[in-house]
Amino acid sequence: VTSSIPMSTWVATLAVTAVASAADGARYTPSQRQSIGLWPLPSNQTSGDTTLAVLSSGFTFPVTGPTTPTLTAVIKRYQGLIFLHGTGAQTPDRVDTPPVKAVGSDALNSCSIKVTDGTEVLTWGMDESYSLEVSTKGCAIAAHTFVGVGYALETLSQLVLSDGGVYSSGSPTYWIPNTPWAIADTPRFGYRGLMVDTARHFLPLNALRRQIDGLSFNKMNALHWHLTDAQSTPLTSKAFPNLQLGAFHPNAVYTLDDIKGIVEYARLRGVQILLEIDMPGHSFAFGVGYPELILNCSSMYPLETEFWTSSLDITRGEQLYSWLETLLTELTAVLPNTLFHIGGDEVQYQCWSSSDVMVAYLKSRNITAVQLYHEFESRMMAILKKLGKDSVTWDSTFQTGMTLPPGAVVHDYQGGTASVAAIAKAGVKVIVSSMTGDYVAAQTPWTTIFGEEMMPAGLTASEEANVLGGAAAMWGETMDDSDIDTIVWPDTAAVAERLWSPPGSVNPQAYNTSAATLRMIPHRCRLYQRGIRAKPLDDRDGFGRRRLQAQCETMLPTATAQSLPPLSFGSDEL
Repeated sequence: VTSSIPMSTWVATLAVTAVASAADGARYTPSQRQSIGLWPLPSNQTSGDTTLAVLSSGFTFPVTGPTTPTLTAVIKRYQGLIFLHGTGAQTPDRVDTPPVKAVGSDALNSCSIKVTDGTEVLTWGMDESYSLEVSTKGCAIAAHTFVGVGYALETLSQLVLSDGGVYSSGSPTYWIPNTPWAIADTPRFGYRGLMVDTARHFLPLNALRRQIDGLSFNKMNALHWHLTDAQSTPLTSKAFPNLQLGAFHPNAVYTLDDIKGIVEYARLRGVQILLEIDMPGHSFAFGVGYPELILNCSSMYPLETEFWTSSLDITRGEQLYSWLETLLTELTAVLPNTLFHIGGDEVQYQCWSSSDVMVAYLKSRNITAVQLYHEFESRMMAILKKLGKDSVTWDSTFQTGMTLPPGAVVHDYQGGTASVAAIAKAGVKVIVSSMTGDYVAAQTPWTTIFGEEMMPAGLTASEEANVLGGAAAMWGETMDDSDIDTIVWPDTAAVAERLWSPPGSVNPQAYNTSAATLRMIPHRCRLYQRGIRAKPLDDRDGFGRRRLQAQCETMLPTATAQSLPPLSFGSDEL
């Protein structure tokens, strides 16, 4: 619907709203589009009280140090994100946007970048730190790697505000409030991730790309791709063409080229892909194309549960291990990440005990079901090691007493900090997804997630080093492309801050949800403006009903305001 109300009327209405809100208190309560909302909170920051105009037309990023194609791509991407509403003619002495004013002689037209390391490869533990200084004297970024530069540019993009052209007849105006800014930032944890599940519901490539974008906007560096499960195997394989018969539809599959494209899309955003093939449980769909691989429990369980309890038929021994090694060889060849997730959770031993073949096999070898499970996991870890990867498994391996090889990582999904502490104290590396709010599909309020501390108390420094970080988990039973953004975002941003920002022992305000809300609301708005369908937050006390519900929408770029285009199974250009 096209509005017949002239722009001047909208401007007057918004201005009156702003002035009325300012009169309500001693200071102006920031609206969504006129408050910075730094997220996640930097390690160290100072700011002032001067507003600095930013000239979008001709803004440059001169680089000192190795200028790689990757760094050039990162800068180009943020040139568009910083000036999201476009560039064009504007005067640096803008004085008409209440209540912000800027001085023309101090207008910013460039930001220098100093980088020392020319690597274009992502590695766990790489230097992601950066510094950013903005004042009337200029703007300067310093970082060791292109990832650090990207995070600095993300912070800069959050500092730059815009009127979206509302106050300047369609020509957007940009400014940075509260200068001078001095920020020195580094992450608390090296692994900061989100798990997405494409087995319960297929996700188009665009949906995966949006999650990767969301991760980069929140300084998160890992997308855990739960690719297969009992419900489907949405994957094509050159070695095993019948594998895709386990998909929901012939078009609802990912090719190896699709995976390579996602890996590259993520790399440019500082995100690594942790791929997961869940085994030996959660594997019924493998049997659609290769029924000989599956120990099928359909005779014991009704149709609605057979797929969950069935598992790979480990009694097949070397035939099964050879098949799996061939598949993993295909997949690891397109994954530069040094970690690979092989699941290992929720093996249903009652399925095994219902099989005469399995019972006879265990008896002939004089071993228990748990011992056979450990043997399987050990063989898979050895195969991965041969392929140059360290294994990640769900915590079932550790909880059942398995001795894990060096380099193996346990992904904790049950037990909370007590379980994390036990794993870390045992000298094993651990990724945490067992906090109350980590299961974002449960829609736990983001404030609950924000208030949780995942590092157990009482660990030594070396034991704390075993806690690599954590991840939100988006299990896909009730999620597909229609709602994944609204379920994941902005709640996962709360996980991001817990994984990036200093803990309460360093920052007494670390868990102050009231203060964080004033940052989260504009951050959610920013995600929405950038094409992430993040759900709105209700904070009427902090922003006022009218302004809360209207300010974000008035600032949408034209393409987004007209709604994102429909997505399909078809892959498109990166």
